[in-house]
Amino acid sequence: MALTERDILALKLRAELEPGNVPLLLELGEAYERAGLAEAASHSYQRVLALDPENPLARRGRLRHFCRAYVEAAARGDGYERAAIVHQVGELGDHTATTWLVGLLDDGEPVVCQKAAEALGKIGHRAAVPALIRLLRSDEACAWWQAAEAVAAIGDRAAVAPLLNVLSRGSPNARAAAAHALGLLGDPAALAPLADVLAQADAPLRRAAATALGQLRDTSCVPFLAAALDDPDPETRAATVASLEALVGHRFRGSILSTADRAARRWWDKNGRFRHWGRRAPPQAALAARRRRQDRDDRRALVVGAAAALFAILGLVGIAAFLSIVLGIAPGSRSGHDAPPRRPGTASSR
Repeated sequence: MALTERDILALKLRAELEPGNVPLLLELGEAYERAGLAEAASHSYQRVLALDPENPLARRGRLRHFCRAYVEAAARGDGYERAAIVHQVGELGDHTATTWLVGLLDDGEPVVCQKAAEALGKIGHRAAVPALIRLLRSDEACAWWQAAEAVAAIGDRAAVAPLLNVLSRGSPNARAAAAHALGLLGDPAALAPLADVLAQADAPLRRAAATALGQLRDTSCVPFLAAALDDPDPETRAATVASLEALVGHRFRGSILSTADRAARRWWDKNGRFRHWGRRAPPQAALAARRRRQDRDDRRALVVGAAAALFAILGLVGIAAFLSIVLGIAPGSRSGHDAPPRRPGTASSR
């Protein structure tokens, strides 16, 4: 039965007199929707959610409003307005929006894709995990980090195996995001793969792995992190020190003549090595990675030293040539018969 304008006005007046009447506010919202007054209906549902945040009917009503607003924004071609609407859907937290948000992960507008991944993480429905993993595998995506955090926020342990697959075969950005997600999930199965990543060539990937190992809260990670204290990238060393501090419960402080990573290395040589390795042999992967980094640093130091010596020699040659020209002592510039004549009448000697 269609309500007349007078009926809607009567409902509105009753709602004003009874502001805490949830069924009446829901009836008013539905009446507004049937009358095509979307904004008024959304406002009514919002009042219901202020009184009862978990009310499913009000959530559905707000979701319908957001979907209509999204279609209108898409018709105008405004990507940032669409992203703002998707963000509001995530704040709403209604799991029935999962399918709609999953479809937005393929949106051509990067900011919309990122907000859709964030919204799926806030809603936390497991049905979104396969789509988020697929987004992580994409080389052209721009929401790797948002997808990884969404997977971690959902907390589905079934995502560990696909994340390990991305960690071993994805693009550098995707692998770093997968390492971040594995650290947040805290699954011990990720320890060995993350330790292997510390020997990779990509510095952001090594940095993400060092941070993730600290998030696993497993002291078995300490030897691998200790080997990464020699990493040539300063940001990776800083991430390694932070993870070691979290695992061993010790704050490594630098001084005027040293840095925190050097303090951590001294701690490892004096106390940590025996405590975490004992009489066992050190992990071969950690030693191999450390040896490769040391060889690379030695070659780099040799090249830099040779270049510095060459520039020093060239500088000395240039200075010598300049002085010879200025002082007139260059070969052939002046000979003995060119000496100035002696004045007549002067004594040759005293």
